Amino acid sequence: MPYNGRIVSIHDRLHDALERALAGLRAGLEPELRTLAHELPDTATAVLASAAEAIDRAGSLAGTLHALVEAAVPYADRVGLFLVRDGRVRAWRLNGVEEAAVTTTRTDRMTRFPISVDGSVVAILYAEGADARAGGIPALDLLTRYTGHLLESITLHAALGLTPPRRLAPPGDASATGGFAGQ
Repeated sequence: MPYNGRIVSIHDRLHDALERALAGLRAGLEPELRTLAHELPDTATAVLASAAEAIDRAGSLAGTLHALVEAAVPYADRVGLFLVRDGRVRAWRLNGVEEAAVTTTRTDRMTRFPISVDGSVVAILYAEGADARAGGIPALDLLTRYTGHLLESITLHAALGLTPPRRLAPPGDASATGGFAGQ
């Protein structure tokens, strides 16, 4: 029996030594993990804010839609923008998406986000794999809604013969004075 007792004793001592080592490792990593946990939401917010700023700076209808596609890339595996006119859908800008994607009935891992101007759908952002990315679907929903409002504003200004307000640098930029130029 001394043999089994010796194995148990070695096992217990090894277990205790590993627990002490892991406790020290956990204590050393805990502050860094807390810092990372606080930075992640800020990073996601910064990426979203940067995407909205890029869309905002575009200034034209085509530029705004192009900026939306670029802004959507971090949130999905594949992205495509389809224009809707007179009930017809046509591919406009595709990033890893096939042209038939918007009309397919397959729904696994794909999401379609309508972009509306004055209550009518004028474009559809197609995103595949956004469900697997942290915050992908909510971020794309927010960006497409924002894009719709900007398209509406650009269209309204053009219809009234007005020049859209010129956007200034984002907040925090040394050249920013806040708001729109001329205010």
